[in-house]
Amino acid sequence: PMSRFYSRSIVIIFIPPLVAVYYVFIWLVLLRKDTDPVIKYASVSELWVYYSWFVICTFGIGWSKYGLAGIEVAMLQSRRFGVVDKETLYMHSGNSWSGPDGWIECLGRFMRGKESQVHRLWYLLSALSLLPFVAHPFSGFCMELSDGYVFSSSAPRVIGRKWEDFNNRQVDQTTFRAQSRWETGASTGLPGIGILYTPPNIQRNKIDGLRSLPNKLPHQEPAPDLFVCPQAKTPIEGRAWGLRVEYNCSIVRDASEFTIISDRSNIINQPTSSKPTNGDVIVPGGSQGTVYVSNSGSAENRLSFNLFSYIEMGVSKSSGVPTYDETEIDPIDSHPQPYILELAMWQMRKQGAYETQTAGFQFNQSIDDPLKGMGQPIIQLPNGTYASNRTFFEAYDTNYALEDFASLDGQNFLYLAPPIGLRCTRFSALGLADLAASTSSFHNFTRTPPPDFKMEREEARAPLFGYTAMEILRRQYLKFFDSINLPTPITVSNSVFYTRFLQARELQQSVMLAHAIDALQLMYDGVTSFENSYLNPNLTSSTPGKVLTPGVAPALFPAVLFLAWAGICSILGVKYGFVRRCADTLDRRYLLRL
Repeated sequence: PMSRFYSRSIVIIFIPPLVAVYYVFIWLVLLRKDTDPVIKYASVSELWVYYSWFVICTFGIGWSKYGLAGIEVAMLQSRRFGVVDKETLYMHSGNSWSGPDGWIECLGRFMRGKESQVHRLWYLLSALSLLPFVAHPFSGFCMELSDGYVFSSSAPRVIGRKWEDFNNRQVDQTTFRAQSRWETGASTGLPGIGILYTPPNIQRNKIDGLRSLPNKLPHQEPAPDLFVCPQAKTPIEGRAWGLRVEYNCSIVRDASEFTIISDRSNIINQPTSSKPTNGDVIVPGGSQGTVYVSNSGSAENRLSFNLFSYIEMGVSKSSGVPTYDETEIDPIDSHPQPYILELAMWQMRKQGAYETQTAGFQFNQSIDDPLKGMGQPIIQLPNGTYASNRTFFEAYDTNYALEDFASLDGQNFLYLAPPIGLRCTRFSALGLADLAASTSSFHNFTRTPPPDFKMEREEARAPLFGYTAMEILRRQYLKFFDSINLPTPITVSNSVFYTRFLQARELQQSVMLAHAIDALQLMYDGVTSFENSYLNPNLTSSTPGKVLTPGVAPALFPAVLFLAWAGICSILGVKYGFVRRCADTLDRRYLLRL
């Protein structure tokens, strides 16, 4: 008698699509989620998703063969897939189409040139069995378990300045602490797990300092819009208070790119200092800013070296110590006028104390990126000797204090190099922002009023971002070499011999480093210890856990195989699964009745 068999039909209609949908969910939702690949953050642990996939897929493939064995009988009864001889029918016995044994036997007969007795239905069922057979192991190459972090609702312990204590520092603390770190080329990595937050539109993988943990404040490339805030030992989420900064230094190749130190007609006053050997001369520049003039003898303690430099540094809006008092430039303004720092450096090679003993050492006199249009504070006379260029200094309308910075003072100059230049821009603001741990991004930034300041408890407000960097760079020359860990000079007795001049790209790296250390001091005081950490109830924490990440193979390939398998199985199940048939499966009893 002909009967309907429902269990196998329901299985073949629903199980393959469920398996395929689960894989597509893993692919599109978990493997393609918008996350920072460095952090590997998830809302829940994805360990069981990984293991459950292989369990579900294994059982799903087995159940699909169970369902296909049922509709096989109905399809053999149909006009399209019916067979005309028993020998072909016997090839379907034992579900030979469902596994490698039958596939290998069929392939072997084909390779030996023997006629195959299989029917097109056998090929169809074999293909449906082969699709998940290939896709299942391949899917394992498309995903992998990685060490990451999983959301936790508990409040984290963090380090970093708060609005309440931002000004609670010693006078000049940021400069004193930053100076030594800059001189030794300290790391710009953040404390704790060390996450720098960026706007969602920033491509973090293109910024060198954000490609690993802890993130580092950039000092070899432009620093985009960054939010520097309290750090925990794991990723955090919530609304945090911190310092928003953006800075960049570019090499200047023509004086027309300067806006402060090149505009000598705007210098209005006499120098405020006339002792060049004790420091630098501060020349007010009217509305444009201030120019600091120094030379390599202003702050160097070394007894003898073979380089000399004359340096001009222009700084915009530098009257007094700038602080966060709501007059600072906001980086989120549409077209803000940035704070500016400009550097022009002239370098000369001079005769060292033991010149005869350094005759065998080679000196590279080349300058890779010379600055044009600035003139020279020292010139070479027709007789080959060098002298101060009075015309160069007359533009400042000063007495001879500035010219003293280029005084030969008994020094024997051997070569005058072209100048190099740098121009830096920076913005900063203090405020609150929402942190997203999964993408290491911030949004909804809101400026806050000036941090709490009590005269009876604190002597001065913390300086604006960039002021500490400027103070670090004043009266410096040879420390530029040290700050970026260039090779040490050759030592001859108590004299040192440098083998080349400082290049513009190296000056750029050193000045960027000063800005990075400035930001670290403002927010963390350069401290990495969690000894004075505090609980922040406005943030949520995370715990180490397993997170699904893309594997070495593209996930699209198995997705196509699973979807094709699921779609065809469901169609065949709907069309043939509920047709009356003479048996549930093509078993031995059915074949004996033929």
